[in-house]
Amino acid sequence: MIAFIVTLPIIINANYEINLLSIIVGPFFVLYFEMILYPVTLILLFFPRLIFIIKYVYDFFEASVYFLSNIDFFTFIFGELNKVTFIIYYVVLYFLFVSYELKRGRFLFTLGMLMFILTIYHKAYFNPYYEVKVYDVGQGDSILVTLPFNQGTFLFDCYNNVTQHLKKTGIKDIDIVFLSHGHSDHINAYEDVVRFFDIGITYTSKYSDTFLLNEYRNKYEIVSLKCNDVIKYKNINFNIYGPIKKYENENNNSLIIKADFIRFTMLFTGDIELDAEEELINIYHNNLKSDILKVAHHGAKTSTSQRFLNYVDAKYLVVCVGKNNFYGFPNNEYLGRENNVLRTDLNSSINLRFLPF
Repeated sequence: MIAFIVTLPIIINANYEINLLSIIVGPFFVLYFEMILYPVTLILLFFPRLIFIIKYVYDFFEASVYFLSNIDFFTFIFGELNKVTFIIYYVVLYFLFVSYELKRGRFLFTLGMLMFILTIYHKAYFNPYYEVKVYDVGQGDSILVTLPFNQGTFLFDCYNNVTQHLKKTGIKDIDIVFLSHGHSDHINAYEDVVRFFDIGITYTSKYSDTFLLNEYRNKYEIVSLKCNDVIKYKNINFNIYGPIKKYENENNNSLIIKADFIRFTMLFTGDIELDAEEELINIYHNNLKSDILKVAHHGAKTSTSQRFLNYVDAKYLVVCVGKNNFYGFPNNEYLGRENNVLRTDLNSSINLRFLPF
């Protein structure tokens, strides 16, 4: 128990979560090493032909760890701890140990430690900002938007190691997941997201039709959206601008969402290309204007025309793109003319904050 308490912040920053089963099973694993693994290893030094024995010993250990790690009931996600939290934790811990040694104030300091740990665990309730986190997940899209004081959490696409990014942020549940379309670089981590986090509802494009997305539709409840649908969450509006119709090019079947987060607006464009952009301009005109634009198709030259950029007139252009990627993205000449472009290959994960007033 003492070892667990002393190393708790280090364990949290290594994994962004803790499993309380480690307190219970820890002593058993110590006994397993001392009474089985260590003696067997010594025996093998003298009788190497008995090497097959250690295979069973290791297999049992590995299977046990795997089994226990999949028991999510005792797992608690804390997210990354900053230096100030580290210092406060160990100061409180020092006085807690002193109080037990002197047998004075034990209840008070124990209560203080528990309250501090609970505050760390529920830190999202103390965050006053609207936040947009554009995660660096390589050559794919994953964007998280959170409302102040844990009033809402929205994930737009999920690729690669996004679950680790979400755990690092301290996310425990996601109110809405939007899957723009069925290409792997936008949705291949969806199953992991469903496994590790409580999901409220998932939306995707009505016209997106790929093997991977259809497989998810058969396993999970995913609601299809079409042009002119509006999703309301509390006082947040997600206006669905597209796809306007079914296109032969799967990229153009991406969900186009203009999200009004009160303090800012953001336009999500999936992987749409120039012909779909032109249709959006013809229908929505100046309604495309947004504070933040998620640049389509990782900054490819087949998307994001200068005309489209002029209509959106965004303060920030965010590009989800992998460093030194095979495709040479971003290769869009118009993005090079802008001075407000934020790229995950250059800036790593991007975090934009807005005060609620």
